Amino acid sequence: MRNKQYFIPSNLSNRNLYPRAFFKKIVFITGLIGSSINCFSSLADSIAPAKNIALTIGTINSPWAKNAPLWLNGNNSQRYSNKPHSFYSEIESHKNVLNKNDFQLGYGIDLIGRVDTKISGDIVEAYCNFSYKKLELFASRREEIFGVRDTLLTVGPFVNGNNSLPIPKITLKTNDWMAIPFTKGYAETQAYFSHGWFDKNRAVSSPYLHQKYLYLWIGRTKMPISFYYGLIHNVMWSGTRNSTGEEFTSTPADYWSVLTGSSSKNSNLGSERVNALGNHLGFHDIGFQINTKNMVIKTYGHLLYEDLSGLRLHNAIRNSLIGTGLTLKSGKIIKGVVIEGFSTTNQQAHKTHNGVTFFEPDNYFNNSIFLSGWSYQKAPIGNPMFSVRSQTSYAVTRLNNMIQGIHLGIRGQWQKLPYTIKYTYFEDGGNIYDPNSTPLNLYTISIQSSYSFSETLTANAQVGYQWGSLLGNSLGIRLEIVKLF
Repeated sequence: MRNKQYFIPSNLSNRNLYPRAFFKKIVFITGLIGSSINCFSSLADSIAPAKNIALTIGTINSPWAKNAPLWLNGNNSQRYSNKPHSFYSEIESHKNVLNKNDFQLGYGIDLIGRVDTKISGDIVEAYCNFSYKKLELFASRREEIFGVRDTLLTVGPFVNGNNSLPIPKITLKTNDWMAIPFTKGYAETQAYFSHGWFDKNRAVSSPYLHQKYLYLWIGRTKMPISFYYGLIHNVMWSGTRNSTGEEFTSTPADYWSVLTGSSSKNSNLGSERVNALGNHLGFHDIGFQINTKNMVIKTYGHLLYEDLSGLRLHNAIRNSLIGTGLTLKSGKIIKGVVIEGFSTTNQQAHKTHNGVTFFEPDNYFNNSIFLSGWSYQKAPIGNPMFSVRSQTSYAVTRLNNMIQGIHLGIRGQWQKLPYTIKYTYFEDGGNIYDPNSTPLNLYTISIQSSYSFSETLTANAQVGYQWGSLLGNSLGIRLEIVKLF
């Protein structure tokens, strides 16, 4: 099963913590949970004897506060309620139903039901995948990890993250590092190519998503010091402008412009005839790794870019995340440490058009045509630090994209209890076109652990606390039980 971040809801609005109507809904969802257990137990007996189905039952509480700790809210694929008190039940299964020679056929499904002031639910994942050797094709909604980093301890990706629900798409990718011919295994690569569909309730309805990346790693398993570089490219394009009904072009020639990041003579938008077609966003992923007998040290940089000017590293490095991670191979009390620093406040970039060089802002995650910005189902896609402080509607969303701060993560094990501790400090300076007069700050810390009663029954817990001028003081806790079938 997938390793998920924990979550605590926000916006405490009612001091009567559990009103009568709330308990009526609890009774209702308890019946649903019981039915789910019987249904999925039968399913497990028929198709999944290897304990690949998980049932999770949990509760989220954030009393005595206006807002819950940020890192208990974000990077959870919108699974949980944003109310101060809620219960949830989640059922997920990921399985290969065919594994013969080099062929594999599998599926994944993740369903969650919530009870707070109302009953709601979502399909977090629902996909089929087909693999042959190190190539994989999958379709529909699936959680993914982009970039090379310690996924347990990082502050989280800025661009391709799991803060929103996964976007439905069709993807062809490598599922492991592949040796490049004639390099004797010293050079390896990974590649990814995808087409997806955004939601309808936006300023531009149902635009397409294009995603691709290409990585090169030199000496990953052959050298004590190895180096890697990856380029991740996302494009939001086409769709229909809701305010006028205007349909944006989506011809094969336009798709070529999307692939190459070039302009399109066919576009009915003047800016796309001069600049690149669509809303482009991505990052350079650069790093090196030192592998010794006792530890692995990895230093990396995620350098943001929005257009062709950002492909020049001296432009991209101005807005980036720089980190170092240490993994102790025989560590017990402390097994890993990550420290990261980040800034996206220097957004004036050198650009050239018709031989003339000028400065122009890179307004990351926002766009003058695709006004809903880098979001899906009303949530920022990349990282919850790029927040929406105020908006009149989801159709017009301005993400606060000027942040800077530091992050520290530590994981290990004390006796039989594995733990993870994260601390983050950052300043939110608003948006480059609508900046705050005074940057607001936030300090947040979270501690999470788990205890296994058996191979099939585990309890998870997380406590978070935050303070600062951005969201105010807040304390929250999340408790859940996970049962494997």
